[in-house]
Amino acid sequence: MNDMRPPRDPSREQAQFLRVLSRDEAMARFRHALDPKPLGTEEVSLAEALGRVVAGHIPAPVDVPPFDRSNVDGFALRAADVSFASENTPILLTLNGETIACG
Repeated sequence: MNDMRPPRDPSREQAQFLRVLSRDEAMARFRHALDPKPLGTEEVSLAEALGRVVAGHIPAPVDVPPFDRSNVDGFALRAADVSFASENTPILLTLNGETIACG
């Protein structure tokens, strides 16, 4: 078979990539292409909430730690202790009462 099409001109095919857009124009085009619509909300049990996004604020029922002037809040754990955890194989972590000073 003999191809009768004219030879390809790669520079013409790639011309669309030669124009630099401003950040604002690029974001406007991106948003227009997505055509985002607000999603509704629904209440689900805590067990069903894994992998979902919270639609509002969830205040903690108690302060942790139980005093006001903490420089660093949170808990530390070793990656080795949780590396095999997954949705199907959860693990139970135990508090050991150890406190690590920051700084």
